[in-house]
Amino acid sequence: VATTDDGMKYAGDDAQGADKSKVIAKKLNQTLDITGGADSTKLTENNIGVNNVDGKLKVQLAQNINLTPAGSLTIGDTKITDGGLVINNGPSVTKDGINPDIFPLGI
Repeated sequence: VATTDDGMKYAGDDAQGADKSKVIAKKLNQTLDITGGADSTKLTENNIGVNNVDGKLKVQLAQNINLTPAGSLTIGDTKITDGGLVINNGPSVTKDGINPDIFPLGI
């Protein structure tokens, strides 16, 4: 018979192998929070999957990401949106055309 002192142990990628210091132990009726740091009002569907792989739940990113027309991707000074690609203080390629900014393109 289980008691409230019984529980479960949870492990992520950082708790694999010999070092078990990152294993999370929870007693029955305790909450395990799983967070990603994103604004819950700005999430999309069907971009992350969770699959049973050899008895482990594996979180996987889809091969083709759909951020919807409202989504964007930022890498350093480069931002890609539904409207195009813009490099801060550099060229842009948008629905309105190509803007080489103030720098010539190697001409």
